Amino acid sequence: MMLEVSELSVLLKSTGEKLLDSISFSIDSGSSLMFIGLSGSGKTMICSALLRTFDRTVFDVTGSIMYCGSDLMRLRERELNRLYGTEIVYIPQNPMTAFDPSMRIGKQMTEVLRLHKKITAAEAKEKALSALEAAELHESGRVFSSYPFQLSGGMLQRVMFAMAIMTEAKLIIADEPTTALDAQLRISAVNTLAGLRERGAAVIMMTHDFRSAVRFGGNAAVIQNGRLIEQADISELLHTPAEQYTRELANASRMGGAV
Repeated sequence: MMLEVSELSVLLKSTGEKLLDSISFSIDSGSSLMFIGLSGSGKTMICSALLRTFDRTVFDVTGSIMYCGSDLMRLRERELNRLYGTEIVYIPQNPMTAFDPSMRIGKQMTEVLRLHKKITAAEAKEKALSALEAAELHESGRVFSSYPFQLSGGMLQRVMFAMAIMTEAKLIIADEPTTALDAQLRISAVNTLAGLRERGAAVIMMTHDFRSAVRFGGNAAVIQNGRLIEQADISELLHTPAEQYTRELANASRMGGAV
């Protein structure tokens, strides 16, 4: 199993409030898991734990996160730096925050490649341009030469997808990748994530959008107030939910309303 999370809990030290309560799940190569829940349910907390971005002076994080046999909770920063951005790629809800505004997109992409792989600048550029095309950014040369502020949010998200393709990421963590996108772009984003799964990556997607989850397909876990309340194939959760909370999310999806 590529990723096995066991009894993951997050406690806010100042108040003792439990933000995540004994979360356990696993995912293997070429498969996916969606976390479905409303804002504040704990989805982004799971992302923060997987990415080791919690301030340990503020939060108490317990449990284990086993990635390819190593516990991410116990790895040193130098070891983590070898994984994040290459083997493990994070696609944030707001991709604008993921890029240095003072650097062109191409330079940021090629620097990531050359930091982790022994290739020439020309080889890195070729790989980056090819990945941009694969992510359906067909004006790849223009995107490569652009600064982040010159691209739309949807295009920047596709650059993030391209970086996952370029680095041959093993694990992709996407936090609300369809938020603030119109209907067509939501479909395109979900299809791109599905394509990354077909390439062999394990994909974790956080969403409040049951419709996007159904389109993506596969296993899903419903999270409420920091707890996993049920887990099954997404079609089963849509048609025969066991919990009232899941039923409400599914009904909102059927009616076509905002979840």
